[in-house]
Amino acid sequence: MSDLKAIEKLKLEKLFGMESGYVLDFSNRSFQNFILDNSGIDIYEDENCTDSKANRLRSFWKQESNYVVGNLLKELLEYYRVTNQEADQSEQNLWNECLKITERLIQNNPVQNLKTSRIKNIDHSFIQEHIEKCDKKINDEDFSGAITNARSLVETILLHIESELSETDKKFNGDLNSLYKRISKKLNLSVDKNQKIENSLKKIISGFFSVISGIAELGNDLGDRHGKAKKKYTVERHHAILVVNSAKTFTEFIFSSYEKQNKK
Repeated sequence: MSDLKAIEKLKLEKLFGMESGYVLDFSNRSFQNFILDNSGIDIYEDENCTDSKANRLRSFWKQESNYVVGNLLKELLEYYRVTNQEADQSEQNLWNECLKITERLIQNNPVQNLKTSRIKNIDHSFIQEHIEKCDKKINDEDFSGAITNARSLVETILLHIESELSETDKKFNGDLNSLYKRISKKLNLSVDKNQKIENSLKKIISGFFSVISGIAELGNDLGDRHGKAKKKYTVERHHAILVVNSAKTFTEFIFSSYEKQNKK
């Protein structure tokens, strides 16, 4: 459950135009797909529910963690920015206030219980689908958005694997490097201890630690702020391509390793 304050909800609802029951300019289908794409959660799963889009989003805020809500709000704010190019100063000021709300939720990042995740059907097609979304963002010149999505994909795959391999509930505090270290041990990918891995492969696998570290830092410093980064650095197309392709290679490898060992 997120800890959105009443005044924060009012600001978000005003920006998204929720007083009428709508959310921005989404149709029911496009709203369902948008939330499913960006959170892995189908808010229309209950076919008997007749709630409005606004009420479904309010329920989402109540049910999901700060981390999940913050990431979805971040994408909604980016959608608003792209579709409201002629926003006046008051609307821009409100957008900035909502961005601060989103950053608070993500930065506070309370631990997330893996067993409560509602993301389903994670497989190689899931990975490919999300890489295609990253590629689309690159084609649309949303380079920081592509990096954010790539980081989210890596995180989702690692969380899923840990959830499947753990007998007890685990907690995730947002530290992607620590999460990967735990997974690499469970999958016997710790190159310093595994004598069955050829030295040439060990060099490649050991490089994943640097890849994960880099993706985590870029995702935090650049992607989460949609161009309002703490560092004076401009994301270029070839940088986004590098990150997305690295995320694809890593997630395909780590998921294949999990599948192979899980069949034993």
